[in-house]
Amino acid sequence: MWQEEVVALGPEVAPLVTGEVLPFLSQCLGARLERGSRGTTPELRLRSRDADVLAVAVQELQGLVAEGGASLRTLLERRRAVPAHVFIDAWNILIGCQQSAAGLPAARAGAASLAADLEVQREHLPQSRRTARLRVAALLRRVESGRRVDERFVGGSVPAGRASRFKGLFREFERAGYHVVVQERTRGEQFVDELIMAQILTAIHGPRGSTHTLVLLTGDGNMNQGRTGFPKCVENALAKGWHVEVWCWRGSCHDSYRRFQAEHAGSGHFSLIFLDDFADDLVFHKEWLEEPGKGQGGKTKGAGAACADEGSAAAAAAAAAAA
Repeated sequence: MWQEEVVALGPEVAPLVTGEVLPFLSQCLGARLERGSRGTTPELRLRSRDADVLAVAVQELQGLVAEGGASLRTLLERRRAVPAHVFIDAWNILIGCQQSAAGLPAARAGAASLAADLEVQREHLPQSRRTARLRVAALLRRVESGRRVDERFVGGSVPAGRASRFKGLFREFERAGYHVVVQERTRGEQFVDELIMAQILTAIHGPRGSTHTLVLLTGDGNMNQGRTGFPKCVENALAKGWHVEVWCWRGSCHDSYRRFQAEHAGSGHFSLIFLDDFADDLVFHKEWLEEPGKGQGGKTKGAGAACADEGSAAAAAAAAAAA
């Protein structure tokens, strides 16, 4: 259920919140924003399905307003100047998309593999509820949002023997300039996660200054049997003075990211952004159609639709992306 709050902008801040700035500010605060006014007083309406996220967003916006626009100007200047490094855990984002669209509960705390846990839940759904598809181009537009991006990396695991079904999906990332590594599951999902983490740590500890931004798309917070996990990468980035953004689906968000959000509220160093709040732009549905000659009982996938019954949520997005 959507919840909302209203914050008055004040005369110094209102001129800065233009149509171009609004999507970026929405991203920073992790809530949907809509301009309005009460009488002659300009205001922003903040909306989120998560009460904690909304409370933090209101607190941060009120802080920006109280400082008379100086902090917002600094934020906008940093946005234009600070390089971003974008890393995407494709499997987690894709399976989380179907989980969110189908209204499945959050993954179980302590599950050995968050993505595997969500996939088990998903397998109990009827086909009619497995129709969610992710708009890759829309996702990347929102995440990058016109900023300078110095590094783009996508890691994804696919079911063994079915790599060809995923070409359309990962081609979308490649067209956008992403380096893509796909691993069949004969070696497991953990290898892909570790590869993404290795790339992140290389970026963080490379010969760079502190003014960089880690943009991480995953909700996975497992520690990989005692080895480095994504939350540890976030900790390292923050310790190096980096800004960090974590983008994920609400149902696949590990508690560690909510903890980071609470610990760094108001600092501008950490942002947790839920993709669910932008689902209208990011997700569409493919209908299941009758196959000619099979009658009412026979179902087949429409042109370009997903192979949800033969592979995974990632397969679903792959076919959709290629359509």
